[in-house]
Amino acid sequence: MKNYLFIFISLLVIAVSCKGPGTVVKQVPQIPAEMPSEPAQAFQVWKEYIDYKEANQLAITGDEYFNAAAYAKSAGDLAVALQWFENSLSSGYENPLLFDNLAAIYKEQNNLSKELNNLKALSDKYPAYEKISDVNERLFEIYLEVDKNQAFAMWNQMTFEARNKESNLDAYFRYSLSSDNQARTDSIADALLKINPRHVASLEWNAVKYYEKAENRYQLEMDKYNRNKTHVQYQFLLNALKVVTADFKKSLTYFDPLWEIDPGSKYAAYMANIYTRLNNQDKADYYKRYLK
Repeated sequence: MKNYLFIFISLLVIAVSCKGPGTVVKQVPQIPAEMPSEPAQAFQVWKEYIDYKEANQLAITGDEYFNAAAYAKSAGDLAVALQWFENSLSSGYENPLLFDNLAAIYKEQNNLSKELNNLKALSDKYPAYEKISDVNERLFEIYLEVDKNQAFAMWNQMTFEARNKESNLDAYFRYSLSSDNQARTDSIADALLKINPRHVASLEWNAVKYYEKAENRYQLEMDKYNRNKTHVQYQFLLNALKVVTADFKKSLTYFDPLWEIDPGSKYAAYMANIYTRLNNQDKADYYKRYLK
């Protein structure tokens, strides 16, 4: 019996010694309570942890993938960060930063559809997210490219500041022009001119609007008078022409800056006719020269 025991112990010693003096049994990596301040080092700690668990088919929680991905993103490894963020989401883990980070990476990759999907999920699920105003403004920008109706359906979800950015108002103005909503277009044009008094499209909208209002009324009242040249009708004409004159002058307040921006035939016909109606033939002739 003693001989058998001796042989067993001897074999055990030999088996252990065969591993060699330099052999180290790999321990399960641990995540320290305080991570290294250097992003690359912190990322490496998490990478060893995740790699070990994946290699040994050990469970990795969604928040572990999320935390690891955040360090990978900070270290600049967006490919790994994306994979781990997606793994986190697939595990059922969710928080607003997860969707925000996924959207940011997909934006970096110019993957508009996946960026949109993540921003939409973020906006729908976390409307109180601290950066929701930025999220909604980016959603608006994307929808401008892919679905203008959806973009302007969410107009009121954006902040006052976002709605009053010239680029956003300009997009809304052009959308409103195409949808034939005059009252809304008037309002947007006025808002744009408060921000940028030389916004050409808004100036043109107002200039032509007041010109056509005045010219149409002028033609109407002159036609009435020509068909009924009485003293009473003449008084009606004079009163109407006061309103017409005011509208022509209002039109000029928009045509004048347009002329400064682009003097030439584009606006000359309007201005020549306005000054003809205002009985200022010298100025009418001046603008007519640009029509030749």
